[in-house]
Amino acid sequence: MENQEEQLVAAVTNTIGQRQSNRNWKPPTNSSVLDYLKAVVVVISCTLVAYFMSRYFDLSNVVMAYLLGVVIVSSKYSRGPAILASVLSVAAFDFFFVPPKLTFVVSDTQYLVTFVVMLVVALVISTLTLRIRQQAEAAMIREVRTAALYSMNRELASTLDRNSLIITGLRHISEVFICRTALFLATGNNQLTLAGRGKGIYALESPDFGVALWVYENKQAAGIGTNTLPGASALYIPILGANRTIGILAVAPEIPNRFMAPDQMNLLEAFGNQMAVACERSLLSDENEQARLQVKSEQLRNSLLSSVSHDLRTPLATITGAASSVLEGTERMDLASCRAMVKEIYDESIRLNRIVSNLLDMTKLQSGTLTIVKQLHSMEEIVGSALSCLEDRLVSHSIKTVIPVDLPFVLVDAMLIQQVLVNLIENALKYTPERSLIEVSAACENGTVVVAVADNGPGIPASLREKIFEKFFRESSTERASGFGLGLAICAAIVEAHGGRIRVDGRAGGGAIFKFDLEVGTPPPELERIDPEEVVQDSSDG
Repeated sequence: MENQEEQLVAAVTNTIGQRQSNRNWKPPTNSSVLDYLKAVVVVISCTLVAYFMSRYFDLSNVVMAYLLGVVIVSSKYSRGPAILASVLSVAAFDFFFVPPKLTFVVSDTQYLVTFVVMLVVALVISTLTLRIRQQAEAAMIREVRTAALYSMNRELASTLDRNSLIITGLRHISEVFICRTALFLATGNNQLTLAGRGKGIYALESPDFGVALWVYENKQAAGIGTNTLPGASALYIPILGANRTIGILAVAPEIPNRFMAPDQMNLLEAFGNQMAVACERSLLSDENEQARLQVKSEQLRNSLLSSVSHDLRTPLATITGAASSVLEGTERMDLASCRAMVKEIYDESIRLNRIVSNLLDMTKLQSGTLTIVKQLHSMEEIVGSALSCLEDRLVSHSIKTVIPVDLPFVLVDAMLIQQVLVNLIENALKYTPERSLIEVSAACENGTVVVAVADNGPGIPASLREKIFEKFFRESSTERASGFGLGLAICAAIVEAHGGRIRVDGRAGGGAIFKFDLEVGTPPPELERIDPEEVVQDSSDG
């Protein structure tokens, strides 16, 4: 439907453009000799019709044939042929039908009134017919212009990319005005840069930068059809936004005097204003995006500083206090007390290292510098490595692993997925009571391996299950909450980088269960699983 509408608009626009081109963009006041000859032919035809009517009708009815001819001439041609048709109709009626016939002598003076009334009526009819025709043409032109502006505005409204906006706007202007186009945009230092040209035959190959700069500085049109720099190769008009000059539009029409008519210049300015609004919207969108990123960066910096001031200071204070106690200890401090102090220093150092590692990992993920190397791995090995990293901290909890023997290999970066499991298990250790059970499981579902870490702690409210994966989010209602709030955000970023999805649900018996998906990989033949019973049987046979 839209394509048909655009084709109709283009067809009518070209028709009007050709019609106005043939008249050099002037009102249709002049007529050719052919138009006058056609008017004479119409009057002759009306005379023949009146001759046959005179056999059956009175002369008052015969006059109607001539009035019909005047209407026909007025609807087809300009004022000159219409006036000629009116005068010839009166003369022909007098010569052929008023006695004495075949002469202009009038025997009855009453016919003089008839001639005068007939001439006045013919002139009025021709004038009104011409006016109606001009109004119809003007209405059609206005409708086509409105449709063209609407079509351009509709395309511009659905586009935010600046290059696409420029291409779309120049294309519409080139097609409607049949001209070659180019656009200069203003830069931040009050300079101009050539932002785009029309496509194909509508491209303005060598726009005059000097003229464009003058128009930008003075905010006045210059070039073809103006009193300023009329020798330029194109017409340059300023594209004005709400508070600034967006750029300069350059148009070089195929018909040099196309823009001499005020209505054409007004239409061109209307198209330029549409482009100005669209370009200004794009510029404001870019500025808003930069402002949003700046605000977001500022919020991130404030959150980071707030977390650093608390979470880094706590382990550092503990390490400093313990080290100071050991250094300043007296002879009464026994070996057990020294070991306890060193153990505290070690634990806080591990905690500090974990915080710094999380910060570094999040920085890499945010900057896109983290390289993911996917290889085939077994989930038993990844889970085992993660549990080994947390071996010292797992002594206060019960760990259960549920991994099927026939679980397929996964195509992942083992170190990153191990980091995900470590963060999830650490999160469970932090928010569950001692001696509680933490379950790590994996299963194949719908062509993917779903890994789950479940606990029987207080659980996570449904309203917070989406927010907990955001950076620096910590559940403040939990007394044991500590850290930067980056662990789960890192997990989400790593899983999404692998093409998976992470989520959290509640458990029926209480607690929370974190799940994430991993891509299944097809192992090569040499890595296919071997049935342990076959190995035992082969060794016994040997």
